[in-house]
Amino acid sequence: MVKVRVYGNIRESLGGNSPILIDIGQRRIRLKELIGKLPGGEEHIKKNIAFILVNGRNCIFADGMDTEIGADDVVDVLSVVVGG
Repeated sequence: MVKVRVYGNIRESLGGNSPILIDIGQRRIRLKELIGKLPGGEEHIKKNIAFILVNGRNCIFADGMDTEIGADDVVDVLSVVVGG
């Protein structure tokens, strides 16, 4: 199962539960597909600016939303906080 840990205001908009475990079996899926499996996830991720880490590494440095995810991976979704 993939463990998805969600932080900040995105966590609240996804129902406040974290971590979220998603069963993908033994196959590999793209990050975009995994986010689509979260309750309202794709909509909330698009609406909020977020950093998405796969096993502690920003997905931008892999293949972005096409990064392949396996059953033992950990995905962290962090909302960007700005202030001054």
